[in-house]
Amino acid sequence: MDLRNFSTKIVIKNMNNDQFKKAVEIARNTNIDLSKFDISILSGFALASFKKVSTIIEVAAACIRWQCLQLNGGIDNENLNECKIHFRTKVEIV
Repeated sequence: MDLRNFSTKIVIKNMNNDQFKKAVEIARNTNIDLSKFDISILSGFALASFKKVSTIIEVAAACIRWQCLQLNGGIDNENLNECKIHFRTKVEIV
């Protein structure tokens, strides 16, 4: 079999609303240990110079938890909205 002209294209789409909702659900569930996930790949995600990254949903959830979870267990909706806006175009869930 000649594979020289064979190519596969993996299409990874930007984070969609369902994935974001799932990430928020995971972030809100404090019974899920997200400390083992390194969120440094998302450091600076709101900056204009931030390049698109591919990651797993748990990393996005850990970042949302770090950015948005308040001490009383609530979510800071302003920060959550900021995450949603930027994750939509700069984060791909694989």
